[in-house]
Amino acid sequence: MKKYLLTILLILACSTQTHASVEGRMFLEVEDGQANLEKIYQRNIKEENIRSALLYTGEFLNISEKVKESLRNGEMILVLDIDFEKGVYPFVKILYSFNKFPEIQLLSPYDGFSTKSNEILLEWEGKDNDGKFLEYFVEIYEGENLVEKTSWSTQNYYEINLESGKYFWRVHIRDNSFLNNVTVSETFSFEIYREPLLEPEIFSPEEGFLTNAIQIELLAQTDDNTINQIFLNNHLLKETNLSEISIEIDLVKEGLNEIKIVSLRDEESTETSVTFQTKWTPPSNPDFEFKLEDKEVFLRIKNGDYTKAYIYIDDYFFKETFKTFEWISLGNEIYGETNIGVILEDEVGNKTEIFYKKFVPGHEVLGVGSSGVQTPNPLIPNPSVCIYKYNSTRKRFEGRMCNITAPQILRVENITRDNRTYNVRLAAVYNPNMIIWINEYRCTLPIICREKLVKRTRMHAKPYTAINVHMNETFTKINEFRKINKYFFTSLLIERSNPTSKRLNLRYHINHGFRYDGNWVNINFTSPYSRTRAIPPARRIPNNTSSQIFRFPFSRNIGVTQWHGYTAFQSPHTGIDFGSYREPVYAVGDGIIREAKWDDYAGVCLSGGYFVRVEHDNGMNSVYLHLENFRKSNGRNWRVGERIRRGELIGRTGNTGAFNCQPLGYHLHFELRKNHLQRNHVNPVPYINVNWNNIHTLDHTRYPGRLTGNNPHPTW
Repeated sequence: MKKYLLTILLILACSTQTHASVEGRMFLEVEDGQANLEKIYQRNIKEENIRSALLYTGEFLNISEKVKESLRNGEMILVLDIDFEKGVYPFVKILYSFNKFPEIQLLSPYDGFSTKSNEILLEWEGKDNDGKFLEYFVEIYEGENLVEKTSWSTQNYYEINLESGKYFWRVHIRDNSFLNNVTVSETFSFEIYREPLLEPEIFSPEEGFLTNAIQIELLAQTDDNTINQIFLNNHLLKETNLSEISIEIDLVKEGLNEIKIVSLRDEESTETSVTFQTKWTPPSNPDFEFKLEDKEVFLRIKNGDYTKAYIYIDDYFFKETFKTFEWISLGNEIYGETNIGVILEDEVGNKTEIFYKKFVPGHEVLGVGSSGVQTPNPLIPNPSVCIYKYNSTRKRFEGRMCNITAPQILRVENITRDNRTYNVRLAAVYNPNMIIWINEYRCTLPIICREKLVKRTRMHAKPYTAINVHMNETFTKINEFRKINKYFFTSLLIERSNPTSKRLNLRYHINHGFRYDGNWVNINFTSPYSRTRAIPPARRIPNNTSSQIFRFPFSRNIGVTQWHGYTAFQSPHTGIDFGSYREPVYAVGDGIIREAKWDDYAGVCLSGGYFVRVEHDNGMNSVYLHLENFRKSNGRNWRVGERIRRGELIGRTGNTGAFNCQPLGYHLHFELRKNHLQRNHVNPVPYINVNWNNIHTLDHTRYPGRLTGNNPHPTW
């Protein structure tokens, strides 16, 4: 190996008190080849700046590019050796090796990324070696065509709007040393795609729908970035660029109607239509017949274009029947002059009311029939009914008869995780309403009271009720009670031994009071027992400490803006925030919808917006907050108590709710809890079956606090 040693005598002017000069020698040691130095010189430097001169000698040398390239490639080593014959500084020797280049890592979009969005944010990260600061410029190609090239800048991100297509991008980085070292990153690809224009999907009304409404709600979903024209019977009603359509349409025609949606985008167009029927004409008046047999009254409806008949006796509901030509019993409790009314209803709800005043000779006996208020849901029992006898002459109540309806058990589940503790959950229904009838009599003779019915009064009450559950005829403590609505509820019993085959039933207590004619009346009753249900065999479910039992809440990889745990922003943060704009959200596992509403627990300024809570089969709960909506794939909202399957659509991410009265931006706050209480939140990462290495922390170079918390990869 050949070596060349060149010595250059440097005369450095020093501003000391003696005005002495300092001699120095600079050696350029060359290995593996000769150095062609076009020009080397040393500028005059003051004594107090000699230390700086030693550290940055390269800046005072004008070296040819060929020599610089040799230095970059490690073929030369520059050695500065200054020997001070006079002065206060000792012997100094500094070795320069300029073969280090800056490094660069592309962050987002990752290689192979695809999106429908035309707005692209490029992000990268550079590492400095021997320069004072770093500069970058970006190149973006479509195929071999350069579509964008930026100028040198210290900014480590770049935003651009691009048309659909496949693109390649890379970044150049330089360190601004006197060698101007430049590194070029690897090349990543991304694709902006636009799928073929999808046909509009109409969720409501459905094809063949029959209604008596004069206004109908149109629920539809169209492709993104389209202009949508809405037609009713070929008449243009509205034009909109919204992809989710929800409007009220006034109907003007009885009979067959057609709603059509035409979607337009550039030169493409597609359409969908549904037809439905409107029926506004009520049922015609039929013929009626009455007969009396052994004090029992019968009614027959002889004809008529109806599907259901509702029969009322003295303005209270008595019976519902489907269309029939048979005799219908009205019971044996009709006495005196009685109003009998019939409401006929067709298949779409059009009604015709017909009332007859029918005098039935016979007895006047205080009694209780099948009175009640029919509800739309056949699972809901009739309300309880009490009939009181009141004597207005004596100013007192003299009798009562009550029919208290029993609750019904709809479903019983027996669940265990460890064969030591058993959760028995039952779903039941009851009717907390009560109808009170008061038959008021007065005495017609002053001495021997001969009573005469003068008035009948109907009152509607909602008494206080208390539920009791019995297991094998023994009162059992309820560990958890949840009212789904005013009729339905669930109860949880926790047993320490297997309760399989034990018998369950329940009843409720009524406590109510009312005032009539200055008299206060207390009502205290206990309902009959429900029908007995056997507890089924225990169903073993995975323990809620098992790992990766849930799926990812999205259909593709979505980055994180805040992890679970003690972060730079919240202590603790009870879930994971995914940065997503109107992205479909899917259930992470099978379960029951327990809540689907607006979060107003902590007020307007601290709200989770629209949210859904799912209780899963293993007892854990998943919660989805700040949703834009909680609609199913058919456009209808989820309701409490409905069963949801793993992977079913819950809704879309939104920007609802607030923190400190400020909107939070589009994202999903996702929580996992051991049970329904938020204080029992857990880190979702171990439970979600996804490769978390593909779930990046978004924009962490600008916001390094986002890396904090239970981040499975704390540096990115």
